[in-house]
Amino acid sequence: GVVMSAIPGGGFVAETVIITIFGFPMTALPLILIISEIIDIPATLLNSTSNVTSAMLITRIVEGKGWLQRLVVSK
Repeated sequence: GVVMSAIPGGGFVAETVIITIFGFPMTALPLILIISEIIDIPATLLNSTSNVTSAMLITRIVEGKGWLQRLVVSK
């Protein structure tokens, strides 16, 4: 997860290692890759949304109420 997240296709390498470690046959790899891709889409959406939400909440705490209006007016 965290180690491979910045590498495109890095999950494939990690899943291959996991299959080998747990002793699954390599024929299980396509099924695991399909499941991984299906799970990855909503996980990426949730991660992106939570990053933006966290940044906005921290900015609200640090800058105070009305920080967005002040930012828009100053531009």
